[in-house]
Amino acid sequence: MKYWKPLYPCILGWILLMFTQSFFHISMINGLVQLILFGLVVLYPIWKTQTLSYVDIGWPWGLVCIGIVTILMS
Repeated sequence: MKYWKPLYPCILGWILLMFTQSFFHISMINGLVQLILFGLVVLYPIWKTQTLSYVDIGWPWGLVCIGIVTILMS
């Protein structure tokens, strides 16, 4: 359970955005894109190779996805 505790502020912030009418769609799409990206680019390679270096690849692409979602949704 100690692994989930640092994620509480991020999860609560995302839930708060989900309850606002103006940010619902962009937060839903961004959340799904981030989950898919993190699963494919970070979690799957870590599981297969047992090395954590894929996190260094995943976080910049997460920022790129945030930018692309923002541009497409604006």
